[in-house]
Amino acid sequence: MPEQSPQLVPFEYKPGFRERLKLFLKGAPFATGGTSWGGFTNSLWSLLPGTNFDYMREVGNLWQNSIVQTCLSWQCRTFSEAPPVVRRQYRDASGDLKWQIVDDHPLTRLWLRPNDWFDETQLQDATLLSGMMGGNCYIEKLRATDGTLNGLNWLPYWLVEPRWDTAGKQFITAYEYKPGNVPIYIDPVNMIHIRFGPPDPDNIRKALGPLDSVFREIALDNSSSTMVASLARNVGVPGVVIMPKVDGVKWSEERAKDMKAEYMARFGGDKMGEPYVLTTAVDMKNIAWSPTEMNLEALRRLPEARVCSNLGIAPVVLYLQVGMDKSTYNNVKMAYDAAWHSNIIPTQRRIASAINRQLLWELGNPKREKFGYDLSQVYYLQQDQTDLANRVATLYNSGIIMRSQALEMLDLPFTEADHIYKTDIVAAGSGQGEQPNLGNSRNPMPSLDDPNDKHWDLVVRDIARHFELPIEEVTGYARQARATAALVS
Repeated sequence: MPEQSPQLVPFEYKPGFRERLKLFLKGAPFATGGTSWGGFTNSLWSLLPGTNFDYMREVGNLWQNSIVQTCLSWQCRTFSEAPPVVRRQYRDASGDLKWQIVDDHPLTRLWLRPNDWFDETQLQDATLLSGMMGGNCYIEKLRATDGTLNGLNWLPYWLVEPRWDTAGKQFITAYEYKPGNVPIYIDPVNMIHIRFGPPDPDNIRKALGPLDSVFREIALDNSSSTMVASLARNVGVPGVVIMPKVDGVKWSEERAKDMKAEYMARFGGDKMGEPYVLTTAVDMKNIAWSPTEMNLEALRRLPEARVCSNLGIAPVVLYLQVGMDKSTYNNVKMAYDAAWHSNIIPTQRRIASAINRQLLWELGNPKREKFGYDLSQVYYLQQDQTDLANRVATLYNSGIIMRSQALEMLDLPFTEADHIYKTDIVAAGSGQGEQPNLGNSRNPMPSLDDPNDKHWDLVVRDIARHFELPIEEVTGYARQARATAALVS
C-alpha cells in the first residue's frame, strides 16, 4: 500500500485585511483560511456583480445541476477516447527530429494504475470534475518509506488550499489539506496542481473555475426545474387562494384546513385530472403567473446556452433543447468536432502541461520526452485526417513536396529513397522502363486501375490501412486529387 508523503511543520498563516473582510462577510471561520464552501467555488468572494444575493450558496453543489452534470458526463465519456501516452524525441536517418510513442513508459504505467483504489478512468474523471467545478485539481504524490514515488492520490479540491509565507519569498510554501479538524500540510514537491483557467485575481496561486460567472444562470435552471416539477404535481395549476363565495361567511380554522387537504388530495399525485364536485360555494383566485405567462421554456434555454458556452461545448452535442431546435446531421457533426477543439483538446493540453512540469522529471527525461494524449484513433477527428490525406496528395501530385514529406505528414514510414519529388520520378521514368509513369500536364497520369501505376497503388493501400478506411473511398479521393493536380499544372 502506498504511503502518504511526510507532513510539513505547520506555519503561521495570517489573512490580510481584504481577505479577513471577505471571510467576515461570508461568515467563514478564520481557522480554515478561507477554504471553499463544499463544492461551490474556489473564489473567496461569493457575490456576483449587480446583486447582493449569494447565488453560490443558493446553487449548492454544482454537480447536482442537470446541465452541469450533462456536460461533465459527456466530457468524461469523450475524454477516454484518447489514451494517455508518453512520446520520446529521436533523430531519424536524415537527422530530422521526430516524436514516437514509448510503450510501457513508467509515467504511463503510473497514470493507468495510480493507486490501489483508483484506476486511470476514475483518476481522469476526478480530475475533470475538479477542473470543471473548481478550476483546480490536486493530485498528491504517494511515496514509499525510501522516498520512491509509487502512487498518485486525487484530493477533493474543496479541501485543499495553497499557503505561502507572509514575506512572499516563496510562491507556495505548502498545500493545506483538511479532511477533518486537523489540517495536513503537503510539500509542493509532493503535489501536482493542475490549473484549468486563468489566475484567480483574488488568489493568483489558483485558477478561476469555468462556471464561476454563471451561478445566476445555474440557480435559474434549478428554480425553473423545481417550478416545472411543482406544476406537474399540481396538474399544471399554480398556487390558488380558496375562500367562501358568499359574503359574510367565514370558515373555521378546522374547516379551512379540511378544504386545503381535500383540494390537494383531489389535484395531486395519482388523482391528477379527476373531476372534483364541490358541495360548498367557493371562490378560487390564482396568486401566481401561469406557465404561459412565465414563458418557462425560454427561461430554461438561457442557462443551457450560458453554461455550455463557458465550457466550450455546443448544446446540440449534449442534445439540450436550445441546441436541438435547428439541428441537422451536418451541423451536429461539426458541433462534435468543435467541442473536441474547444473543450477536450485544450483540457488535455492543460493536464499534459502540468504533468510534464510537475511529474515527468521524476519518471523520465523532460528534455526528450513529453506526456500527452493519442488522438489518432478518435472517431470524430478522422475526417480531419481524411482532409489531410487529400491535401497531401494534391501537394505531392503538384510537385510541391517530396514523397518523404507526404508520407511523414500522413505518419507513414519512409526511407532515403523517398526523398524525391514526383517530377523527378517522371523525368527518371522517361529513360527507365521499370519506373512507373506518374504523369504531368504533358504526360497524362494513367488510371489507378493501370497495372503500371505501382507507386500510387501502394500509397493508396497504405493510406487506407493507416486510417482504417475502405480502399474504394481512398481511391476516390486519390482520383480527385489527381484531377486537381492536372488542372493546377
